[in-house]
Amino acid sequence: MRTAFWFATAVVLYAYVGYAACLWIYSRVRPQPLRRGSYLPFVSVVMVVRDEEATLAGKLRNLTGLDYPPAKLEFVVVSDGSRD
Repeated sequence: MRTAFWFATAVVLYAYVGYAACLWIYSRVRPQPLRRGSYLPFVSVVMVVRDEEATLAGKLRNLTGLDYPPAKLEFVVVSDGSRD
């Protein structure tokens, strides 16, 4: 029982102190250069719709007008159980 207590204590201490200390040591031993410049990630816009026939075209038109590179933008429209 005593071994389980000390093991659990060591795990908690590692979570609060040890992990941060390991990261600090690693950052001193092997520093990574800071990457500068603009980066635009690939973005997926997911729309879940149900019976939106009247408004779907307007929403998609609005989304295509975003100020974002079209090559980095994806639209996913999910419809299940719609009557239209």
